[in-house]
Amino acid sequence: MFRNAVEHYTLASKLDSELKSIENGIGISYLRLVELGDNEENKNINEAIRNFEMVLEKRPNFTQAIRSLGSAYEKVGRLDDAIEQYKREIKVEPNSFFAHTCLASAYLKKIDSEMCFLNRTEVYKPLTDAFSQEQILRFEKLLSLAEEELQTARRIAPSRVDIYYRLGQIYTIKIIMLHSSGQEDRTESLIEAA
Repeated sequence: MFRNAVEHYTLASKLDSELKSIENGIGISYLRLVELGDNEENKNINEAIRNFEMVLEKRPNFTQAIRSLGSAYEKVGRLDDAIEQYKREIKVEPNSFFAHTCLASAYLKKIDSEMCFLNRTEVYKPLTDAFSQEQILRFEKLLSLAEEELQTARRIAPSRVDIYYRLGQIYTIKIIMLHSSGQEDRTESLIEAA
């Protein structure tokens, strides 16, 4: 189905190269093929990125393409590039609930990719045994950045359940980090703040 969408967008672009969202539509279709587990995943994600970049060359403030490019970068593990795209979208559209939640999600994925924290089986093993103080400080900074973005998203769209779920994840990680670093006494104040 999405392959047909790509073909039709391509035909449309040949007929009218000025049509606003053709490349973006092609990019989104390639992303959907990747999400569906298409056999040509690497080719499709690279095509998606290429199409979003083409859109942004013509229309640098097209927020849907900016966010979609960030999403494509996330899928290939280019989290720093994804973060930059979400920040870029926020500059263009500061009240975008989606941009703030995507940015928070990218920060959390960055933590997860660096320490596999969310999937660790030994969550109560002291962090200081596994990570340097510098790494722990970086994780704490990323958690704070993610929390800040989610709090902004909450002010924009206060009825979105996914915001509260992600905030719960952040507070859980913070509590585990405090426990594992011997700072149990600080968990009560964190729980009250949540």
